Amino acid sequence: MATQEVKKAEATIKDVTINNVFEKAEFTRARKRILLAQEENDILIAINCYGPGSRNEMHFHVGTGQTFLVLKGTAEVTHRHKELPKDQDVVSTLKEGDSVLIPANVYYQLHNPGPDQLILYQVKQPGELVSVEGKGIMRPGDYYSKAREEKDDLSDWKEEIEPVKPGDLKKS
Repeated sequence: MATQEVKKAEATIKDVTINNVFEKAEFTRARKRILLAQEENDILIAINCYGPGSRNEMHFHVGTGQTFLVLKGTAEVTHRHKELPKDQDVVSTLKEGDSVLIPANVYYQLHNPGPDQLILYQVKQPGELVSVEGKGIMRPGDYYSKAREEKDDLSDWKEEIEPVKPGDLKKS
């Protein structure tokens, strides 16, 4: 009987990240994403804080889906596949404890109809480039800018952005 050589796998030791969502929540801007934990090339966990009336615009994260869980308040989520026309939008109302999975290639828009503050728990895979309907593909630093987070309603906001060009996609 032949003996097999036993190889031990070397594992990288990583720290465990613990956060209290409610201690991290901030309402210093109309909308704010606060990173809680991120493991490169694996997963990102954040909270999204929206003041009453705040909304982002129709967008999707290139090549990745994500999920949201309503921890506080009410969220309206408008969504549709990127290949469908705007008249196919679906609006879903989520209350505390409800979650939604947004698959890749699905446009969505988050809105806090008020009157309370909204806290969403977000989990997503890597893929930070953001395709904004009618504006093109943006880098995360442009999409999550302070100016954009201070604006209550981005649904019709006109801004000067430098969209990511198709040749730049591999660089980001």
